[in-house]
Amino acid sequence: LVEFETSHVVLPSKYRGRGNNPSQKSALKLVEIGPRLRLKLYKVERALASGDVMYHAYVHKTPAEIAALKSRKDGEAALKKRRREEQEANVARKKAAKEEKRVARE
Repeated sequence: LVEFETSHVVLPSKYRGRGNNPSQKSALKLVEIGPRLRLKLYKVERALASGDVMYHAYVHKTPAEIAALKSRKDGEAALKKRRREEQEANVARKKAAKEEKRVARE
């Protein structure tokens, strides 16, 4: 019965809709739409999950640490590129050897 009493309100002015005149009792129904979230920015990266960190709320690095990290990343990228080129050269060499073997059999 408490819910029934609180679900009615007297309108102070005209409200849009049929039968919602001022100082007349109208029924209303409240629906919960979910919890309220309080969000906080704590990390900004230059690229999606692969770039350098531009801002971090909890981790603070000195310029020297940032430079060392960047040089290490650059070294790893150069090593990866060199290994890929070496692998592509090996694949091309093996294909050529296989082709020579096939031609020699014919």
